[in-house]
Amino acid sequence: EWNHYEILAIGHHVWTAVNGHISVAINDKPGALTGKFAVQLHAGPPMDLRFKNIKLVHIPEFAIAGLTSASLITATVFRPASEPHLSSCANRLASSSSRLT
Repeated sequence: EWNHYEILAIGHHVWTAVNGHISVAINDKPGALTGKFAVQLHAGPPMDLRFKNIKLVHIPEFAIAGLTSASLITATVFRPASEPHLSSCANRLASSSSRLT
């Protein structure tokens, strides 16, 4: 069974969704706007990790997990990326506006 993972980065705002549900929403003001991104597994015993159908869209539609710009901005509380429970590789996805699905 495959999970569907989306990352939407517009300026310093980053959202991630897993299987259609927003899991992270941050306003990462100190984060870089250019650079590299990577997919990885952080910890645990040795295991296989597989990815398929990776797509990067530069200047994407402002939508994720079925939510559009207005609902993302108004319904999401942005917190600093420095809060431990929100730190993630997603805040390193850099571009003025990119989407990885």
